[in-house]
Formats: sequence, structure tokens, C-alpha cells
Amino acid sequence: MNCAHQIIEAFKNSSVERILVVDDAYDVPEIAPECIGELLVILEDDSNKKLFSDGGIEAATNALKENNLEHESVSEAVYRLYEAYLDSRNPSLDPNGLFKSVKGSAVESLDPLLDLLCRCTENDSSKIETVGTDDRAKKVCRNLKPDLIFMDFYLDSSGGNGEMVDPMKQSTELLKQILLEETDTHPAVILMSSKEVENRQGDYFKNLEGRVMALHYGYLSKEWVSGSGQDLTAMELAADVLIDISGSLQFGRNLEGSLQKWRTGTEAALQKILRELREFDIKDFAHLLRFRLHDEERFADYLEWFLGESLRVAVDEEVEWGDRSFSQLDDRNSTDAIEGSRGYPSERLAKSFHRIRFNSRKKRIRHRFALGDVFLSDNNVRMVITPDCDLVPRGGKSRPSVNHILTIGGEVKALESHSSAEQMIFHNGPKTIKWKKKDLMTHKLEVEAELKVIKIGLAEYGFFASMHPTYAQIIQKSVLAELSRIGTFVPPTVDVTAPVKVFVRTKGGKYDEPNLPEMNAQVFMPRGGHDDRLRALFSQRFVRVLLAMIDELEENDLEDIDRESKQKFISQASEIKKHMLNKGLRLGEYFKLSNKNIFKASIGEIQAEKAGWLEIVVDVNNEALFHSGDEGASDHEGEA
Repeated sequence: MNCAHQIIEAFKNSSVERILVVDDAYDVPEIAPECIGELLVILEDDSNKKLFSDGGIEAATNALKENNLEHESVSEAVYRLYEAYLDSRNPSLDPNGLFKSVKGSAVESLDPLLDLLCRCTENDSSKIETVGTDDRAKKVCRNLKPDLIFMDFYLDSSGGNGEMVDPMKQSTELLKQILLEETDTHPAVILMSSKEVENRQGDYFKNLEGRVMALHYGYLSKEWVSGSGQDLTAMELAADVLIDISGSLQFGRNLEGSLQKWRTGTEAALQKILRELREFDIKDFAHLLRFRLHDEERFADYLEWFLGESLRVAVDEEVEWGDRSFSQLDDRNSTDAIEGSRGYPSERLAKSFHRIRFNSRKKRIRHRFALGDVFLSDNNVRMVITPDCDLVPRGGKSRPSVNHILTIGGEVKALESHSSAEQMIFHNGPKTIKWKKKDLMTHKLEVEAELKVIKIGLAEYGFFASMHPTYAQIIQKSVLAELSRIGTFVPPTVDVTAPVKVFVRTKGGKYDEPNLPEMNAQVFMPRGGHDDRLRALFSQRFVRVLLAMIDELEENDLEDIDRESKQKFISQASEIKKHMLNKGLRLGEYFKLSNKNIFKASIGEIQAEKAGWLEIVVDVNNEALFHSGDEGASDHEGEA
């Protein structure tokens, strides 16, 4: 499928205006002595003098007549000549065919991409610059201030002098220097190559040492764009990276700016806390130890709370939250172009949300039970809901005031249609906890017992993590009084990746099962309230091919009743695409517009008596979900 038109439209609707292409194909070839004669002829041709600066030709021709190829004027003249040759490919500008023989194939491999980019940036303010590996690259970048940089994976600036060089290192070092020049514009980067290096893009990303976010980073094989003129072709793989990067450019810039403000404020907040802590004298610490902590709480445990809360407040005071970079994050125009789903599970995101809600305490020994302690036995859960004030030993005693602790039971489950994001837990992959509010149990508190387990009959529940207080209190309150949640907690939106099947009803009521690309969906848990259904996002390639397949269906191959459904589908294609790529399809129901059924998105299996003419079936069974390490999952933290 040729996606060139979709790429062009995406760029025209994006913030990309200035593009820099860096490749050693644009490095000027060294002039050999045998080329001097023809080079002189070209430079002395009156029709070529307009290519060179005033006085440049005379100095260069004089140096050449003296066989001085190292003279600065010669280098400048050859550079101008090579530029003119690249624009026209006129053999009369190529001394002894040197340019074509040395650089011809490398330059030609870039021509289709440049042709595509030129079509993507037709307005007057747009600009595309091509540079090699010399000092001009940084100078051009300073003047251009690119929105998007195409960087060759391998750069060889040795000039054929026999020096041992690492082409990938040269590429990363030059890119880091360029990005240092552009700390305010935050350009996106697309790595490109004509070699099979896609599996090494993660290594390249790590070598950039955090100079660019994965949000602003992609990979493009030069072979994915081919042809020219009317035959220009861009493969779906090219569309994936080019549309994603161009569509996320403005949001990525806003995010980079806000993260810089957050980092500056956070560093200032940390220094502020350290200064204040150093000003505490011995009497201050004596007060804390004697009157607050000495017999009740270990000082390290108290510092976790004291320093953590102090830093949180200081960050709130020091970060310039009123800066426009934060308000710009809510600009819908910068996010509408971010569409589709990943082809792998959201392991990184799920782990981040898990870390917000749970503390595994792997590096600090627990000395007492606490509200929110979670214990697991296979998929069964017990969590301590006794208030902390009753669990802290007081008055110099070795045990707390209670003789028993109270726990609530629960179960770790795979994603279900009614699962809520506030139940999320990361346990061998993204899962949910179903709390059983009637399953309350008291356990005798044995001070000498090891705090790593809770025993119930013959079953042992091992310590898993401690839920942070706010989240634990929510469960505690719901158990004790069914009261509203504490604070203004909003559950995160998390997702899992599940396989997808498509069925189309044809003549005779038979269902065909077409094989589409990337047949998996990103399934989101509901956030509660009116949003009570699972939603699924699909990849751009899946949606593109699905729309094309429906459009190409012959009406003679469909039942009479389904022909109208096909026409409804085609007439509403843009709205359907918006739901499949941006809003998410609600699973388990028909997709409706103007109260008319268009098609059906199902969970699990087709129910024959309720089937639609087109069924998109998402399998959310635990056995079907993609987990970390499974085929299709991304194991690389640096992938875009």
C-alpha cells in the first residue's frame, strides 16, 4: 500500500516546517590530482562563475595551477561545485565523473526521501537543508533551527584516509552536538539507514544520553521510500514513523519545556530542603527523637515521611507551574494528531503507575505492620486495614496497643469488562485487584513473628508491597463505612494489549476472516462514572488496511441487508477512524452514529444470534493477553 499521500497530508497539518538531513553522502569528495585539469576547465567556464563568490574562482584556479589542493579557496570552490551538482546532477559540473563514482549511489538512495519531504513542505516558510559531517552541519543547524532532523545511522568522516573510526559513534556525537545547539526548539529526530540496523536503534538512543525523548525519536529505512514523480512510493512502515513523529512534534515540545521547568524547580526544591536540614541544631533533633519518635517510630522510617513530604511541598513552591509550557500541554491542537495504539503492552506505563501506588520496600527492612501492607498467596490478596495509630508501639513498649490486625481479602485478576483503573496492580504484568469488602479477617499479632508472611490455616501470604497511605485509606474507608473517597484522587488510565480478529459476513451468511496487519489492540480500563466500558485503540496500519478492505468489498459478495451497512461504514469512515485511533471503541456493543448500527466491537467470541455484518473481536482472556517477555512485547526501554 502506497501511503505517500497520507504522509504528505499529515505533515501539512503538523508543526513541521524546517527539516535538516544529515548524511555523509553530502560530504564533498576529495579531489584527486588527476582531476585538476578538468576542474580548472569547469571553474574557468564563464557560465559557472555565478556559482562562486567574488574572487573565489581566481584564488582557486591559481592554487590549482600550482597543484595546491589544500588551499582554502580550492576547498570552498569544490564545495560550491558539489552543491550545484547535487541540485542539477549535471555531468558538466562533475570533474572526471568523481562526484558520481564516489557519492552517486549514496545520494540516489536519499533522493526519494527528499522528494517526499519537498512535497510535505510546500509552503513558503518551509525549508529543507542537507549537510554532511563537516563543521557546516552545526552552522547550518544554528541558522535553520530545524523542527525535524533526519540523521544517518552510520557517518564516515574519515575521508578515506585509512583512519579507524566508529561510524555509529561519529553519528551520535555529531547529533549530540547539534541537539546542544537546539535546546530551545527541541527538534524531533528520525534515524535513517540503508543497512539492516533497525534492531540497533535502541543502542543508538541510549548513546544520545537523554538529549532527545523517545516521544521525539523514530527509525526509517531508506528503502521504505522509493521511486520519484508519479511513481513515488512510501511503505506503511514509513507512514508509521513519519506520521507519528510529525503529529507529536508540538506536544513533545510543550512537554520538553514543562519538564525543564519541573526539573529546575525540583533541583531548587532539593537544595532548599538540604539547606534547611543542615540548619537543624542538636536541640531540634533531640526534640524529634525524645518527644516524637524515640519510643514509637524508627528514625529512618520517620525520615522517609518527613523528607518526602517536605520535598513534595518544596517542589510545589519552587516549580513555575504558571509557566505557559504547562498550560500548553492542554492544547488539543497539539494532541489531536497523536493517534493509534502500540504493538506491545504498556509495561513501562503500568510499572510507573504501580510505583505511585505501591512501595515494595526492597531496600529497607520493615519493623512493624502498617496500614496498606499487601500480602499475596498465588492470586489471593490480603491487605492490612488496621489504622497506623494502633500499630505503632507506644510508651516504651515493644508491641502496639492492639492484639490483632484486621485485613481485607481480594483477588488478583486479569482484565475484565468492569475492571477499573484504580484497581491496577503490576504483578507479572498489568493486572487488577478485586477487593472483597465482606472478606474481613483478624489475625493474632505475634510481635516475634517474621513480618514477611501472614498465615491463614496452611496457606502463607508473602509480603508483596505497601500501598501508599492515600490509596490504602480509600479501601479502608470503603470497607468500614462505604463513605466517599478521601481527597480528589483520579485513577490513572492504564491498558493491556490483546489479540484481535475481524469477521465479515458474506453471501450465504458465511463469515470471512481477513488477515490484517498488527492484529492486536490496546485495551483501556474504564475510569468510572459514565465511562463504564472497556475501550480499545488500534494501530494506524490496522485501521488503514481495514478501511481499504471494506471500501474494496464487492456489493455482489454481500447479503442485501449488509450492503446498506457497508455504505454507512464508508460514509462515516472519518468518524470511525477517529474512534479507533483517538477516542477508543467501546467494547461489547455496536458502534452507532445517528442511532444507526454501523458495526460491532465484541469481547471474546461472536454470538451468532446477535452478530453484526462486521465484527471486530478483542480477546481479553488472561491467556490471550500479551505479557512482558512474550512475542510482540517490547523489552527495550529506549524504543520509540
